[in-house]
Amino acid sequence: MYRYLISIIFFFFVAITNAQSGYVPNEKTRKEIKSKLWNTLERITPPELRNSMRTAFSSENLFNEYEKVSTKFGLPTHDIITEKSFFTIICEEVKQGSSYSDSEIQNRYTTIKTSFETTRTDYGLTNTQKQKKYETLVFTAIWLNGIHGKAAPDLVEKIAEQLLTAANATTTAASGKEKTKAKTVSTDYTVRNSMNDIADIIMRTQTFNNVSGMTYQKNVVYVLYKNGDVFKDPYEPLESLDIEKSKREKPNKWHRWEKRNNTIYYTNSKSGKTYDWDKWYTVRNGDNYSLNGNFQTIDPYGGAVVTNASTVSFDNKRFGWKTVKGGATNASAVYLKKDSAGTYTIQGHTITLTYNNGVKEKRFFLLYPKSDKHFVIGRSHFVPMKN
Repeated sequence: MYRYLISIIFFFFVAITNAQSGYVPNEKTRKEIKSKLWNTLERITPPELRNSMRTAFSSENLFNEYEKVSTKFGLPTHDIITEKSFFTIICEEVKQGSSYSDSEIQNRYTTIKTSFETTRTDYGLTNTQKQKKYETLVFTAIWLNGIHGKAAPDLVEKIAEQLLTAANATTTAASGKEKTKAKTVSTDYTVRNSMNDIADIIMRTQTFNNVSGMTYQKNVVYVLYKNGDVFKDPYEPLESLDIEKSKREKPNKWHRWEKRNNTIYYTNSKSGKTYDWDKWYTVRNGDNYSLNGNFQTIDPYGGAVVTNASTVSFDNKRFGWKTVKGGATNASAVYLKKDSAGTYTIQGHTITLTYNNGVKEKRFFLLYPKSDKHFVIGRSHFVPMKN
C-alpha cells in the first residue's frame, strides 16, 4: 500500500539529477509545494500525528528546520546538492536507526556532490522546476523526521527505504564504499546461525546528534560474537537471524570487537576507527520472567511492535499495546483487543507475542542489568509509566 503512495510523491521528480546549481526561492511556489505534498503525505501519516504535521506544513517556518542544518555545516541553502544530501542523510539515518557523526555527514555530502558533478542531467531546468523538485525532497525529509520516533520503527524504516529507492538516493560510489568496508567483518560461519557463537550481549549509554541538530542519549545494545563480529541493536530473535543475509543487506550494523584486560576495543567497519570502551553493562535474558504493569518507550528512535503504539501493558501472561496521552492504560479493555493484545512467553532473549487474532510475532528481548522494570522489545526500550 505504501509503495504506491510513495511513488505518487516522487512521480514528477523520480529521476534525481546530478548537476550542482542554486536557485532563487519563490515563497508562493514554496507554499504550493508544501500544500501539494501534504495532500499526499497526510494519507500515510499516523492518525495521532496528523494535526501536528498539518500545522507544521501550514507554517511558513517549516523550511527553517532545513536551513538550520545547512547553516550549521556551512553549506549553501538553496542548492540542489545540499537539499539532496539533507534528504538522503535523514532517510539513511531513519533506515539504519542511528545518526551519522558530523564527519560522516560531511563525507556523505562530498560523495553526493561528486555523483552530481559526474553527469549533468538537470542541465536546463528552470528556476521553478529546481525549486519544486528539491524542496519537495526537503519537506519530505522533515516529515519523515517528524514521524520518526512516534510511529513503529519497522513502518518508518520501510517508508525511508521506499523514499530512498524512489529518489534513486543511493549512489554507486556510496554502495561500493560500503561493500568494501563490509569485508572487514568476518564471514566464517558455516551454519545459518548459532546461539553458541555469542560471547556476550552488552549495553552502553551513548550521546548522539542527529542531522537536525538534536542531541540525545540512547542505550545501545551490542551482540558480541566469539569470532570478533559485533551486531548492533538487534530487532528480530537472534536464533532466527540470518547472519550472512544481514551482513549483505545491513552492513552498517556489523562491526568488530576484541577485549583486552577490562577494555573492549570496538572498530567501526564503516569508518575504520577503533574506540576503547571501559564502561558497559551485561544485559540479562528473560527466561520464564513475567512482566506486570504499564510501560512506555523512551528511545528517540522508539515506537513499538504494533503500528502507532508507544505504550504496552502486561498482566502476568497477557499483553496489550495502546497509545495513551498519559496515565495508566485501561486494563479492563486493553487485553481484549483482537489485533493489539494477546498472550506472551519469554525464552532467553526472545519474546513471543501471540495475538488474539491468531497472529504470532517473535522479537529480540532483554532485561536491563539491574532492573526488572526496564526492558527491550525489538529495538524499543521500555520503562514504567508514571501514574
